[in-house]
Amino acid sequence: MFVRDRLERRTRLVTIDRATGEPAGGALAAATISADGSSVAWVGRAAPSQTVFLPGEVENPALEYLLWRRVADGPAAITRRVSGISDLDDPACPPGTPISDDPALTGPCYGPLGVPDGYVGGLVNSVPALSGDGRRIAFLTNAYGRGVAATGNAADAWVTDMSAGVSRKAGTLELTRDVGAATPTNAPVDGLSLSDDGRWLLMTSFRTLFSFPGLRLDGPARPAALARELYLVDLATRTAERVSLGVGGADADGSAGALPAISADGRRLAYLSAATNLFFGDANDRQDAFVADRLDAAPAEPPPPEAPADAVDAPPSAQPPDERPAALTVRVSAERGARLRFRVRAPAGGTLRVLVRGRLPDARGRLTGGVRTLATARRSVRRAGVVVVRVPLARALRGRLRAAGSLAGQAIVTHETPAGALAERRGLAVRFRP
Repeated sequence: MFVRDRLERRTRLVTIDRATGEPAGGALAAATISADGSSVAWVGRAAPSQTVFLPGEVENPALEYLLWRRVADGPAAITRRVSGISDLDDPACPPGTPISDDPALTGPCYGPLGVPDGYVGGLVNSVPALSGDGRRIAFLTNAYGRGVAATGNAADAWVTDMSAGVSRKAGTLELTRDVGAATPTNAPVDGLSLSDDGRWLLMTSFRTLFSFPGLRLDGPARPAALARELYLVDLATRTAERVSLGVGGADADGSAGALPAISADGRRLAYLSAATNLFFGDANDRQDAFVADRLDAAPAEPPPPEAPADAVDAPPSAQPPDERPAALTVRVSAERGARLRFRVRAPAGGTLRVLVRGRLPDARGRLTGGVRTLATARRSVRRAGVVVVRVPLARALRGRLRAAGSLAGQAIVTHETPAGALAERRGLAVRFRP
């Protein structure tokens, strides 16, 4: 698997043999990338050559695993397993500690699953979902939890936190559980979509017989497994509710699609459905696209202008959705040669990122088109203190700058520690000069 940085025009290999640095192979079709481009997750084989296993684990390169890598950390990034039978992230587990494949055993080195995440081929058609910063992952697996008696083989939904310092046991939550009944009453969960803030999850299933170890279902389940239902999960309150109801609260008479989408804040949902009773007058007898708004959500602000395909969104907050990042002290000035000078007081060691966006003027000096990226910069910081970062205008825009005399925009500056603590400064008005 590869990741392409379109700004730097560079392609990186992700599936790397950690001993030789050569391609490890084994990547399957299911892969996803976070909204900020920092992290990727994929289903793949050849995991023993890419990441660490403990003695006693089955190191079969033909088995499928759900893998994760923070590509923003560059060549030093390591590939990690999202879940599994071991817990290398538990500080109480010494490196190299042997474990057994007994699913009933517990301890610091044992993970949240009783069997490997690719149990009975359950990952082959699974597509993981990432939060905007790539730290929270929602995934599907046929594996069952540690200490839980095996029942059926239907895929269930789980979420986990990949933040530094969070163990697999502490970060992983089992959302649904196969109760072992006959299909389709206990059909698999087959679709996931996660909001950027990591709070709201969409999932789809034909299942009607639910066991929710980590959730509570608001309202009744569908009485008969005649159509795929769409559920909205609030991971903060650990509740789930059906979304695709018909007129008057009736069951939808057709299935929702298995590829729903959700807005960054979880306020708006989009999905396909073959149902004909979601609103009055649907008589085309075809699958249609629908949008639903959460009734408890605040009214949306007017949307900003559409960004072009090559624009880069601001790095999202790594904090929980109800917390604000710390304020960052920044002074900015323009320098000759189409550069900006940012003087930033870094609160600790970590990574500084600068993103400048704006609209471009036409021949008459009027701002036209959507907001686009004007400049970006990234710098490592060793310790707390004042750091100066010089940010040049993108080369492709130098001609537009010379023609216009100046280009205005807004800057976002973020500082992130290795532990994931975030500070930021938004809305800085800037102006490039030739």
